[in-house]
Amino acid sequence: MAKKAATVKAGASRKASKASAKRRVAKPARSLSPPKKKVAAKKAAPKKAASTKKVVAKRPAKKAAKAAAPEPKKVARKRAATSARPLDGLIVVEVGGGVEAAAAGSILAVFGATVLKIEPPLAGDAERTIEPLVGGVGADFLMFNRGKQSIALDAHSKKGRDAYLAIARKADIVIDGAGYGVLDRAGIGYKALSKVAGQLIYVAISGYGQSGPQAKTVGAEINHLAFAGVLELFGGASGLPSLPGLLLGPIAAGAFPAVIGTLMALQARNASGKGQLVDAAIVDGLMGVLATNLAQYSASKLKPRYGKGRFYGQYACYQLYPARGSHWVAVGALAPSSWATLCKLLKREDLIADQYADDVRQQVLIAELTRIFQRKEVRDWMEIFAGHDVCVTPLRGIAGAAHDEHLIERGTIVTLKGPEGPFSQLGVFPKLSATPGSLGREIPALGQHTASALEFAGLSKKDIDALLKAKVARVSK
Repeated sequence: MAKKAATVKAGASRKASKASAKRRVAKPARSLSPPKKKVAAKKAAPKKAASTKKVVAKRPAKKAAKAAAPEPKKVARKRAATSARPLDGLIVVEVGGGVEAAAAGSILAVFGATVLKIEPPLAGDAERTIEPLVGGVGADFLMFNRGKQSIALDAHSKKGRDAYLAIARKADIVIDGAGYGVLDRAGIGYKALSKVAGQLIYVAISGYGQSGPQAKTVGAEINHLAFAGVLELFGGASGLPSLPGLLLGPIAAGAFPAVIGTLMALQARNASGKGQLVDAAIVDGLMGVLATNLAQYSASKLKPRYGKGRFYGQYACYQLYPARGSHWVAVGALAPSSWATLCKLLKREDLIADQYADDVRQQVLIAELTRIFQRKEVRDWMEIFAGHDVCVTPLRGIAGAAHDEHLIERGTIVTLKGPEGPFSQLGVFPKLSATPGSLGREIPALGQHTASALEFAGLSKKDIDALLKAKVARVSK
């Protein structure tokens, strides 16, 4: 009952003050942390008061912060226990699925927003069951849904549509990951909500945007990368296009621009009181990532080709070199001072003057440095370079990064305890000095917060029971 009241209190507080940072953030109940953490969370839950609004208004902000899901110890030691998060008090509805929407919602949740995740009532978000699994839950779902609330609701059915609109119109932000026109055709998109919720910031993340001749085109990550001209840049010396092996589009070009647009729209709403549409197209974000490539093409009219360009293998001072033992080093000595220091440590000062020589000489330099680096193992080279500004780094995989001392110390990589033992997850970034974010350690069960969200939206118990009976909505068991 305490969890149910928590979401309702969030709505009451927003009515009292739109800018209030004292709204408590409801805790999801499915825990990846040890059982004792659950007990502590239940003891901390306040008793239901006769007047919710008065209780919230009198509650200190630091207690609202304590109601948030606990952080991993690595992060917790480095922030004040009573510090507020910058987005405390905001209500976000995340709908439509998709990694890009989930990632954007995750960032907002880390920095204090209450994120209500709308999921299909039968199976839930598809990422819940996509392997690999951790304790029976998809690893990607764990990554992007900690600390969120799960509302299992068929928003496309008639009864579910009305219930969804009731929830969304009370939110500050809606993140739509369904794709161009999907929710508008169902009568629950920006067109419908903008008429009844003028304060709402509606973030539409799609492949090709809300306008233009390709807006209706359906595509996956590979299609967006191909469309934006990214894939030809991953071919290397072979000249053949290649897949990058990471979700560059949904995360870097989708979620990140969407969050930036959301924060700018919030700032504009602070001045005007009005919401707006944030149109975040993945192909737009990819072109932003390719800004320097576009600038160079516009100036030269030359197609990118491996071996041409500072960052594309033209120079010996910016190359990958094999070392002994089948390992590699990355050399980024573009600055003349770094190149000079590197050549001195390699005992080849005669190469200093040739840093930016012509292409023929560059091929000679690359061959010579390849021969030199193959004399020693990577660890031996790093001992030689230690303490010198040479811009040389061992080339490693995700396993090396996941266990890196630097990233762990900064809290960028954290270790959580799951049903099958400890596992690594992404921590908080960026790091804010006065109002840092904090991680939710718990994953909501499907439909765990359905009833409380519907009650917050103004539905009666009779209406909620009718939705549950019709299987339009679902609550977790």
